[in-house]
Amino acid sequence: MKLGIYRITESTGVIDDYVLYMLQQMRQAFDTTIVCTTKGTSKAAIERLSENAEHVVKYDDKNLKACSFLGVLGIETLRKFDSITIWDDTLMGPFFPIDEMFQTMECQNFDFWGLFRNYARYLQDGRMAKGQLFPHFIVLNKKVINSEALEKFIVYNVNSSKLLEELILHLEYAGFQWDTYADTTAYKGSIPSENVDISVSYAYDLLKQQRCPFVSREALRNTYFLPGGDEIPYRTLQFIKNKTDYDIKYIWQHLLRTTNILDLKKALHLEYVLPTDCRISGNNPLKHKKAAVIAHVYYKDLMDECFDFFEEIPEEIDIFIYSANEETRNVAKCEVVARKLKNCKIIAKNNRGRDFSALLVAAKDVIREYDYICFIHDKKSHGGSSNASGKTWMYEMWDCLLKSKNYIYNIIDTMEADSSLGLLVPPEPFHSEAIGGIGWTWAKNFDATVELAKELGVKANFDADKSPITLGTAFWCKREALAALFEHDFSYEDFPDEPMPIDGTVCHALERILGYVAQHEGYYTAYIMDSELAALRGTKLSTYMTDAMTILRDENIWDRKDSGVIFDTNKHIRQYGDIKELIQFCIKYSKIYIYGAGVYGKKCCETLQLLGVPVQAFIVTKKAENADEVLGVPIIDLKEFETRKGKVGVIVALKRRYRDEVVPVLIEKGYNSITFFPN
Repeated sequence: MKLGIYRITESTGVIDDYVLYMLQQMRQAFDTTIVCTTKGTSKAAIERLSENAEHVVKYDDKNLKACSFLGVLGIETLRKFDSITIWDDTLMGPFFPIDEMFQTMECQNFDFWGLFRNYARYLQDGRMAKGQLFPHFIVLNKKVINSEALEKFIVYNVNSSKLLEELILHLEYAGFQWDTYADTTAYKGSIPSENVDISVSYAYDLLKQQRCPFVSREALRNTYFLPGGDEIPYRTLQFIKNKTDYDIKYIWQHLLRTTNILDLKKALHLEYVLPTDCRISGNNPLKHKKAAVIAHVYYKDLMDECFDFFEEIPEEIDIFIYSANEETRNVAKCEVVARKLKNCKIIAKNNRGRDFSALLVAAKDVIREYDYICFIHDKKSHGGSSNASGKTWMYEMWDCLLKSKNYIYNIIDTMEADSSLGLLVPPEPFHSEAIGGIGWTWAKNFDATVELAKELGVKANFDADKSPITLGTAFWCKREALAALFEHDFSYEDFPDEPMPIDGTVCHALERILGYVAQHEGYYTAYIMDSELAALRGTKLSTYMTDAMTILRDENIWDRKDSGVIFDTNKHIRQYGDIKELIQFCIKYSKIYIYGAGVYGKKCCETLQLLGVPVQAFIVTKKAENADEVLGVPIIDLKEFETRKGKVGVIVALKRRYRDEVVPVLIEKGYNSITFFPN
């Protein structure tokens, strides 16, 4: 008799399809299957789980942690089984027949076993992690099940937050023998600093070489590039896609629901380089599908260059050119005749909203008729940029989307071959002054984008600290990938009138929301470029990186030792500023307040507490979104702070981009005694 206990850790109560597939495959190995799921799991999800398990148990994550559900059954019931397998939804799979694993391990004479082991290592926050059996999949055999050690453990450890880890240690101390399905000795370093999380950094090896039937979810979205492992998420996903029968739609569904699109792009290297002079497929992707290129043009002096690209568009793809400029339309009509473009229409539009209204108002009815949509527009620099900068950005957009006939076919082939791919966009620009936007392409548009998402009914993983991956409003897409945008009832009046501000409008929010709309609709976004542009981009990036690292080295911020890259031990001084200045500020004022209760606010408070400086309170803009206190210090809102009297000093502990919003408000209210952390 075999028992399987599957724990679902998803705190939102959402049950993704990969969970149901896992359960369907795994229950074949057990006589009885129990699913333990979180309290918030919906009734409909419970019904779906019940189809693949004899019992479904809800637990309150605040009171019943980890696998404390062992205690729910009672030791006498557990002892009726010859083996108990305990695993959770942090794993995806199985990718190989699970009989292989169970048959292999049943031939071994061990008291308990698991998938593999980790070795003592340092975590990213500097803490040491002990080496032990990977705790997300373990099998207890009869000797352990019947033991007094297990009975005592269940009785006395029901509320532990890391119960499986503690169970493993408890059984080791009790003298039980254990082993692993996968041999990880080759992955062990000579010292802890050389060891890594094997479930992440060796996910591909575990899958390909060891035929481990499961992969950690974190391995597929790992964005931590040191020490190595950059290629692991992509290689792992490609192996699953090409070498197993597993439907990767299960993986994409979960990743798109739970992961920020920038993290996805980084982890899975979502930058596609396609050939321009040959086809990657011999099939005609438009045999049963319809495609259209929708273009907005305004500048008549750019028509010749635009039509050079239009000539590359295959005849079975319709071209719709929208313009509010009559002279430009006349030039375009002449070009259509001169170049014998039979698949091209010229259409007048209102200039309000520029390219955005061309796509979302003027072309609204056209879009409904097509499966694949390309949107492109001409471009010149705004007042703060050079003419060359605008020309380069326009060239990159058009080159990435309409380089050649074969290239366009290859784009559609790529989307056709991947049901989860919905949006292809040019990479973010970093030529000329655009390099200043690297790492911060939200500019002043985060709040406006989030508000637009609410208006569209779009739910996605927005993060003010993680840049959007779409700029320029140029793309190829599957129509349904941007359905929430295309189906919204936009009008010309929704867009700002001319002259349009260079930032902070709904148009700038639309630029940045495209990838999130696709994510909401269940599709991922990738960068697209031809080999010529990819070579240029790679050269520029390597040059920028070399220059940046040279500056860091000259400033003694980093060094390279035999064990790898290390950062100078005084980096915290550079990061958080001169502590002496902070002390001098605190000496001046009898009462110290910290504006901001986030990461910097907590770090500031910890620093002051170590220095013996009392903090009166944290000040926040919205008290309702915060706890009552942090580190034993109360949190108050700005209105309550205004009632405080005395010689007050305020330390603004916020990211630099938020200081500009807060400081003027404090000064307006008469608080001029301000300093900053980090400095």
